[in-house]
Amino acid sequence: MHRIDTSTAQKDKFGPGKNGFTDGNPQTGTPATDLNASLFDTLQEEICTVIESAGITLDPSKNDQLKTAIAKIISDSEPVISVNKKTGDVILNASDVGALPSSGGDLTGVVRTNSEIQSTSQDNFRFVNDTYGSFWRQDANDLYLMLTNLNDAYGVYNDLRPFQVNLETGITSINGYVPYSPGNKPSPEDISAIKADTCPQAGFVSQNIAAPYFMFQDGTIVGLARSDWVTGSFVTGTGLGAQYAATKSDGRAYADAGCVISGIGDFGSDDGSGDQRPMQYCINGQWFTSMGLGETLQLPAPQNIELLTEYPASITELSNLTLYTPEITIHPDVIHLISEEGYDFYAARNFIEGEYIIGYAPDTGTIRLVSTSAERIWPINMSIVALDEIPDGCSMDGTWIYTNGVISQSTEAVIAKNKSQLRKRLITASGYITMYQSCAVLDVQQDGDADTLNDLYEYVSALRNVDLTQSSPAWPICPTV
Repeated sequence: MHRIDTSTAQKDKFGPGKNGFTDGNPQTGTPATDLNASLFDTLQEEICTVIESAGITLDPSKNDQLKTAIAKIISDSEPVISVNKKTGDVILNASDVGALPSSGGDLTGVVRTNSEIQSTSQDNFRFVNDTYGSFWRQDANDLYLMLTNLNDAYGVYNDLRPFQVNLETGITSINGYVPYSPGNKPSPEDISAIKADTCPQAGFVSQNIAAPYFMFQDGTIVGLARSDWVTGSFVTGTGLGAQYAATKSDGRAYADAGCVISGIGDFGSDDGSGDQRPMQYCINGQWFTSMGLGETLQLPAPQNIELLTEYPASITELSNLTLYTPEITIHPDVIHLISEEGYDFYAARNFIEGEYIIGYAPDTGTIRLVSTSAERIWPINMSIVALDEIPDGCSMDGTWIYTNGVISQSTEAVIAKNKSQLRKRLITASGYITMYQSCAVLDVQQDGDADTLNDLYEYVSALRNVDLTQSSPAWPICPTV
């Protein structure tokens, strides 16, 4: 077979080397394509060869012999024995022709349809990422959004049910709960309410919101307490307040009214120390000291005291706070203090300003309380002062004094405390010395007793040289006995 190749053929009409025919153009002088015997012979033999190869004799009266020959050649041909390197009775797979198998597979492109995608499987339309999977599931009764466990995106669903629709009623559940709606109203139990058939009417007495009530079927009216009134009128917490020095007398420590002893110390045979804390109630968010174990506590009768009701913007000092009984108390078990200025302590403490609150004995100035807040203190039989700074080491150990606006450490008190400590150490050492001396007299000494006795003599000598004027003396270490 070949294309027209006469000199008047249209060159490259169908591409490089692919000549064609032209009708010519007299106006441009382009001649029409000349035909030659070679082209016609080629066409004739190409067609006749197909017809004759099918075993058909050429018949000039028939014009469909080429079609008949092609059909016969196809029907008489041998079956395909190799496809994609497959031989024998070849069965083509979807992959042989670039199709997706009916059993399923992976698609890498977008799938669009203008009709439904229908499935008879319970689980459908799974979404997958690196960690979790989610899919829709429909059983005989409900439609669910299902979730997989972490790192099991293609696995089975877990126990979570974030979304569920009942197929019969259409009721939707979210996280196992049915949202409230006009068709699904909450029950009285759901919202902690009283059933209307039990208590059909509620309201406010004379439209006063401070006086709510319920009315029952029989007309009985029950008054209600507002939550803010309950919070402000009843105890919501208990605890111990700020620690301060207990009252000392006759070698003992005594708790003040409303307090309990919280710590005991011993400075010697004829002195003692102790700490105490007030027992307090939390009422309406504030702390108040209670009578506590005070069945025998004798409170003053209501006094005719000119109690001040207006307070300055800032208070830095309250003098000689003592027990008193106001006409109206905060709570039956709460005890009150009043200052010489006429201020109720509980009301005044909200106006106290300062980094530190110092409580001291009005007669001696001895500091019994050191705090950074006025809320939890109980300065009974004390005066208090608010300060922005105090000396390092200032404490309520009985040696610090507040006088004329100045905090100082009493040398006499320091010496007295240290003498008590010295006396205690000397008594201990004397007992050991007596024991070793008795063993020597009775000639029952053990190895090392003489050296230990000598160490005790040196220890007593060192105690004699301790500077008792120092707040924290360098006490020598007692020998091991």
